[in-house]
Amino acid sequence: MKSFRRLIKSKEIRRRIKYYYFSPDLSRFLDRNETLLYQHLAEKNQARKGYNKVFCIGANKTGTTTLEAVFRELGFKMPDQRVQENLLTHVLVSGRYEVLRKFVARYDAFQDVPFSHEELYIALDALFPNSKFVLTLRDPSDWYLSLVRFHKQYFGFENIEEAGPDFWEGKRGNYWLESNKRLVTCVTNGRETVDWNLLYDRDHCISRYTERNDRIIRYFRQRPNDLLAIDITKTTDTTEICAFLEFDADKVQKTPHLNAS
Repeated sequence: MKSFRRLIKSKEIRRRIKYYYFSPDLSRFLDRNETLLYQHLAEKNQARKGYNKVFCIGANKTGTTTLEAVFRELGFKMPDQRVQENLLTHVLVSGRYEVLRKFVARYDAFQDVPFSHEELYIALDALFPNSKFVLTLRDPSDWYLSLVRFHKQYFGFENIEEAGPDFWEGKRGNYWLESNKRLVTCVTNGRETVDWNLLYDRDHCISRYTERNDRIIRYFRQRPNDLLAIDITKTTDTTEICAFLEFDADKVQKTPHLNAS
């Protein structure tokens, strides 16, 4: 505490502390010699909320990019998505959560890979108690069509039949191969079968999508204050999100609806 008092004697530091109350993110003003100040402000920011982290756990193409924009507008510190994906995509395959824990501790809110996949929300709930979760929803048929269109554009294939194991091999150190293999692995009576024809099969994808959403809702069924399930594609403003995240009505804005496909 004494060292912090010495630190804030600087006029420049006092100015930055004052600026903190008007800016959601001071990180661009801080250098490595001001670690103590950054830590103090992070703790102060944490103390003014009634919860820990905020995780968007909805599947990709359900308005997650829109929600990211809303989070940032509300002042949450969020990681760069490319850095997040490159650093954390192994987590679901490896089951090793130490890197995830350290990474999440540095920020306030999160969305997209790997938070949008499988049952990672259970590990997040255990590692970061008293956090809030947002499950973005979308009409299953619309979601499926949007997902396929986006993947064709992003990964560069014309027909879904092209996206077999040979296509994914080597991409991001075989991460996409192993991740997609999990999606097409079925277990019946204790025996595994892998069918790559299921990867973009409409019925299989929609079933997997809806079943995951149902599992999430059941998981939080006794904790309504911890989960917001919302179809953000049908909202005109952020009233429901702001109320869930305990922001005053003056923070409500029009829903931006970004990255539509």
